[in-house]
Amino acid sequence: MNHSKTFGEFEVCEHCGQTTQYEEILCKGLVDVLSIIAQYIIKKGINAVHISKELEKIQLLTPTQGKVAHSLHWWGLIEPVVGNPGNWSLTQIGLCFLQNKVNIPHSLLLKKKTWNNQPIVISESEERLHITDIKNANVSYWEANTSRILGGNIIN
Repeated sequence: MNHSKTFGEFEVCEHCGQTTQYEEILCKGLVDVLSIIAQYIIKKGINAVHISKELEKIQLLTPTQGKVAHSLHWWGLIEPVVGNPGNWSLTQIGLCFLQNKVNIPHSLLLKKKTWNNQPIVISESEERLHITDIKNANVSYWEANTSRILGGNIIN
């Protein structure tokens, strides 16, 4: 696919003809992964989780879900823990999104490769979503949840 309905035509490499961009869509599956990560972190009380060593090991996430979990950081919902490779923390935006307090872009346009070999966000869709636009299950749990992030800890 060389185009998206949201962003139009993708850039193409002049040497090989492959697209250099792609679209990432926030779907129910990704929101489910975010919810699992957040619930685990809140229960743990420390805002850090290693996806494979913790969540996959106790089968809260499948290996496939674990592989896509990192894409949540493109929306600013989770972020890598500095100095702890492989660990991720829930961001304030991530928690507020789950609590239905903020909206985020429905889709993102990403550049496939950059200087550090990681995709980067180059554009956001104009369409913005609240969690209730994607999934209704457990939203009442999050709206009633008064947890806050303070430093590396979760405050209830």
